[in-house]
Amino acid sequence: MKNIFISSLILLGITFSANAQTSTSAASANLASTMTITNTQTLHFGDITVPTTASVVELEYTYDGGARVVQSGNAVLIATNVGQPAKFDITGEALVAYNITLPASVVIVNGGDNMTVNSLKFDAEDIGDISNPVEVPADGTDTFEVVGTLNIGTGLAAGAYTANYDVTVAYN
Repeated sequence: MKNIFISSLILLGITFSANAQTSTSAASANLASTMTITNTQTLHFGDITVPTTASVVELEYTYDGGARVVQSGNAVLIATNVGQPAKFDITGEALVAYNITLPASVVIVNGGDNMTVNSLKFDAEDIGDISNPVEVPADGTDTFEVVGTLNIGTGLAAGAYTANYDVTVAYN
């Protein structure tokens, strides 16, 4: 009886081995091209008079007319220098989603005086209103504008107010 049992186990083992199957799979990866971003035009709110009351000036996108609008206060917009949105060109892997990251605010300075630029937002002329994530077009290039709101305090010195800020793009 013992020999029959051992023989049965051997036969079962042979049977299981005879039914084993193998499949082959491939391992792969796709390395996307590195994204690049280039600032081609700086954000500039144009020439504005020094107000006697705190003022807020909003800058619109170029394709929306590029207008500046005094939202509050008594700042006067000077027509000879109307300002411009920032423009950025990107390159990346075609049809891959990416995110644009803007700072919450930028403090621009002139000596000891400063103003805050906030409500920064981005948009692309060929797309209309956009939000994250954005898709790299089929040609692997894209352009977007950045606009915002300038908060002007009282008692500020006349002159150029400037600062640098970072805009980041990264695959989603």
